[in-house]
Amino acid sequence: MSTGPNEVLQDEEKVKKIERWAHFPKDNLPSIESLFTDIHNTNLNRIRLDSIKEYAALTKRQDEVAFMHKLISAITAASTDKGELDLGANEELQAMLKRASELGIKIPQTKNNKLNVNQRDQLVGSIRMTVDDENTMIELHMHKLQNLNYELHESYQWMRTHLKTLDEIKRKFTSRIDINR
Repeated sequence: MSTGPNEVLQDEEKVKKIERWAHFPKDNLPSIESLFTDIHNTNLNRIRLDSIKEYAALTKRQDEVAFMHKLISAITAASTDKGELDLGANEELQAMLKRASELGIKIPQTKNNKLNVNQRDQLVGSIRMTVDDENTMIELHMHKLQNLNYELHESYQWMRTHLKTLDEIKRKFTSRIDINR
């Protein structure tokens, strides 16, 4: 089996790294405790950033659901006794429907900006289905946040266990040293 030029270069780089490490002053090597602390801090920072991202997505979806509930209430309030809805008469409702359209809800288009009972019911049904989808995504975000909280707890337990073990090893080692020599 022959080695290619890339493999030789990689081996040379490995040797250089080992040689540099061998000449590295031993006083400047990090302690095991500091390595564990660095690992722990890196993990905590990742968990913090992931939590911030998940929380932002969660609150955005919760705000959208709250908006859609208000939209359903506004549609119900603006509907006539027969269940018809005049979109042209209510500017606030028009603005809300425009935002709903931006969120992906299909708004029925009519010539006279009036929805009959069936069209209104379809619109409300579409909004409710979107709310259900958003609630499912909210549950997923909550689950991710719970997992991150669990990871945080596990990281602290890992750190505590390893530092305790290192402390016990140091105590055993130092207890065997004879001071009177």
